[in-house]
Amino acid sequence: MSTKWIFVIFSCVFLNGCLESHDDYYKAHINEAELKSHSCNLSLNNAQSIKDHAKADEISENYECIAAIKAYKAYKQRIEQDHKIKEKLAARRLEQINQKKFDDEYAAQLLLLKDLPYLNYLTIKKQCKNVPVAFINIRARCKAYNDSFEAKQASEIVALQKKYKGPELEVFRDKACTGKNFDQVYCGLAMVAAKNQIKQLKEDYLSNVNKLKADFNQCQKTYTKLIEQGERRQAQKLLLSYQCKIVGDSARKLKVYNFKKAIL
Repeated sequence: MSTKWIFVIFSCVFLNGCLESHDDYYKAHINEAELKSHSCNLSLNNAQSIKDHAKADEISENYECIAAIKAYKAYKQRIEQDHKIKEKLAARRLEQINQKKFDDEYAAQLLLLKDLPYLNYLTIKKQCKNVPVAFINIRARCKAYNDSFEAKQASEIVALQKKYKGPELEVFRDKACTGKNFDQVYCGLAMVAAKNQIKQLKEDYLSNVNKLKADFNQCQKTYTKLIEQGERRQAQKLLLSYQCKIVGDSARKLKVYNFKKAIL
């Protein structure tokens, strides 16, 4: 092997050894790596500013500068990555804390709204327009309102059915839905309550045919008597009464379509 190639190989080995040595040193001494990298960059900028290309190339190829800049750059990247991880963890912890606060407040609001009078309950909807994210208590209350609305409405309808029995519920409905007494809230509720009540009564009759027959025959007997007495207007009014109308509608399921004859 020629002396020239031996020199080249020796130089490469020496250079690599120097690079590895400086890499290890600056990785272990970050403060010095920072100072050295700043010094190298400053010198390189000065050389470039005066267009001293030879000096710039010398600095750029200086293995100590390369090692220092590489070590400090890797250090900064690691610090930035650690910082981002810590920020994500902190944000996640804060999110979990806020979610716990929200869930607790939501559960508390559901209990409060359950016992709140219906008209007072409806006023909450006005509070739920453009609620700031920071207002956890209001957001929780609005979610509780939206989630419980159907159940609360159904509960109020059942309450009307319990409060007003039979034709009284239809009287309440007609009063709430007409004239000066028109009630936008309770008109709709009363209509559903009256419809549900009639449906339930019909279902009860069809599940107890003997009761249906007895009530139907009572209406039929009174109707026939009025017809025999010539009281046709009263007889027609009887058929439109709450009790006889429901009985008549229920009897249609038994294929009985008028009150001319009793059900045997």
